[in-house]
Amino acid sequence: MAEFKNIPREKHEGGVPESGSLPGIHFHDKQFPEIKNWEVGETREITFKIKMTSFREDENETSAGFDVVAVKDSGGKKFDSKVMRQFRQGKLKKGTRTIRSLEEATEMAKK
Repeated sequence: MAEFKNIPREKHEGGVPESGSLPGIHFHDKQFPEIKNWEVGETREITFKIKMTSFREDENETSAGFDVVAVKDSGGKKFDSKVMRQFRQGKLKKGTRTIRSLEEATEMAKK
């Protein structure tokens, strides 16, 4: 299975990540009933099937639109949000070594 890739965040002045810059999705319980058992702030691993609905390319950027056509809870895996936040900030360590691999950070964050 391919490794997860962090989605880069746009930066404000001073290099502080912008909190609202990540793409988002919204589900109703009729579409994805598993959400009833989740808690706000949890980080979970889910899998999507998506259909590309639009594509735009200009000299500065390329973007695309997608519809989510299917979703799967990947075994109900929960992740420790603090561990993942430390990884995104480059502060996650194992002993004295800084963790650079998202896969290794994900393994450390599994509850």
